[in-house]
Amino acid sequence: MFASIKKAIKDMLTENDNSTYCLARVAAALAIIAFMAGTAYDMSIHHSFMYTNFANGIMQILGGGGAMIGMKQFTSGTKQ
Repeated sequence: MFASIKKAIKDMLTENDNSTYCLARVAAALAIIAFMAGTAYDMSIHHSFMYTNFANGIMQILGGGGAMIGMKQFTSGTKQ
């Protein structure tokens, strides 16, 4: 089970050759993890969750990450 999860994560974060890690994908994944950790910390301190603020923040991270990956593919000349 853990081997399949590890393979899925590696497939999500690597280039087409499945050995070179894509900086844009890794940065987007780290941004999502940091946002989720910050949200969990804020919930533990204030004991409340604001759905609109969370949705706005995650939308900006996903949009920026998608744009970063798209621009990388556009400028590299290869399709992934």
